[in-house]
Amino acid sequence: MTLTTQFLTMAVMIAGGIYLGAAMDTLKRFEKLYRKRMLMNYTIVISFWLLQAFILFFLLYQANYGELRLYIFLSVLCGYAAYRALFQGIYTRILERMIRMIMAMVRFFLRCFEILIVKPIIVIWNVASAIVLWVSSTLLAGSILMLRVLWWPVRLILRLLWKLLPENMKNYLHTLAGFYVTIKNRIINLSKLWKR
Repeated sequence: MTLTTQFLTMAVMIAGGIYLGAAMDTLKRFEKLYRKRMLMNYTIVISFWLLQAFILFFLLYQANYGELRLYIFLSVLCGYAAYRALFQGIYTRILERMIRMIMAMVRFFLRCFEILIVKPIIVIWNVASAIVLWVSSTLLAGSILMLRVLWWPVRLILRLLWKLLPENMKNYLHTLAGFYVTIKNRIINLSKLWKR
């Protein structure tokens, strides 16, 4: 391996160490979202470290075709230490600002979705249901009025027929009506006894 390749490998691995420190801080920042769920916690942490190992090995492969030497591990450690000493405060501030910006954008888009889509649907639903209720109540009131208008001549005809009926027929109908009322009262009393 030439000296240039070794120098390039060290520079890439130092950058990889800086990246590893930033990735660890990012993971730690979102740790409260998954920490209480044990299975999710293990899955995310194992996946994170496998991904970091893959990324560091990919960088190493690009630099020197994947040859491992002791100075490579020292370079990653130096990069991580440089990140902790020099870049951690800056990166965490940038990360917090980015999270706040993304959360503000998400809230903005959710608010726009609510104002432009959800609220108009609710208003349309309320207006449509009010129209349906108004139309149905108007039709019901019109139907009742029409039945009253139609019932008035029928009632007059029935009263006229009642006056024209002979007296013995009227007495028979009164008796029949009394019999019907007696049966109805007995059925009501039996149903009350049955419920007890």
